[in-house]
Amino acid sequence: MARLDEGPIRAAATILATGGAGRLYGGLIGAVCEMDYPRELLEIQVLDDSTDETREIARRAVEAWRAEGVDAGFGRDW
Repeated sequence: MARLDEGPIRAAATILATGGAGRLYGGLIGAVCEMDYPRELLEIQVLDDSTDETREIARRAVEAWRAEGVDAGFGRDW
């Protein structure tokens, strides 16, 4: 596995599929957004099809990280 300081780094996308257990996803989204990876090369996609509070928790977390400059998106039923 290449380390960040060993050469060119490629763009990466992380897809998180949420569905229930909403309290876990705010922390999970934060952990992914705080990865040791250049923000300009990282895209976070959060997909949700839940029917409980998970959708709103995930949406708020994504909006907060977008405000911090993270390329993050939220969608339902993608």
